[in-house]
Amino acid sequence: MKTLITLLIIFSTQFSFGQAIKVDNTFQLEVKKVDQRSRLFQMHFKGYYIRIPKDSKKIQFKIKAESLTNEKETFNPNNLYVVLRDLKLRLRPFDGDFIQLVDAKPDDNTPYYGYQYKPEVPDSFKDYQMEGFKDIETCLNYGTEIKPHEKPIYFNTREFKSETFNLYFAMPKDQTYGELYYGNVKLMDFILE
Repeated sequence: MKTLITLLIIFSTQFSFGQAIKVDNTFQLEVKKVDQRSRLFQMHFKGYYIRIPKDSKKIQFKIKAESLTNEKETFNPNNLYVVLRDLKLRLRPFDGDFIQLVDAKPDDNTPYYGYQYKPEVPDSFKDYQMEGFKDIETCLNYGTEIKPHEKPIYFNTREFKSETFNLYFAMPKDQTYGELYYGNVKLMDFILE
């Protein structure tokens, strides 16, 4: 019986791959791959690193997005997040194939570490908060250890007709399953091997 349940879970996870799901009036998404990455550090083109905690693992989602209008449309990667129901956590991606932004007005004394400030791009991750769940975000501290002033990292939008991209999430090491969402639309349940 236990083997049958395991096979059903694996089958249902595998069945989710390759299915395009309409997420709004402009895009459909298809998850191509979910993979645990072995490196704890992700190098950026600017020559700096984001480090995830030692008790975490890095999970990669490869996603194909296609415009439903057959025209270039604006895609917002900030609507993508992972839900860990048993831990009551909602995870924001910490890295991906999009330009990273920070919601902090620049001044001459603020280092931006390669991130950009674009107030016209809203951080829509906050639009999908779940009652009773804690949001986990990667933040830059523009203050000090004594007086922290942390701002979350989020992503710039991009126009395209069709594109395949990667997003990376930091999950607790012992967590083997979760759910991927775009806005209020559940894209899939996933199990890591």
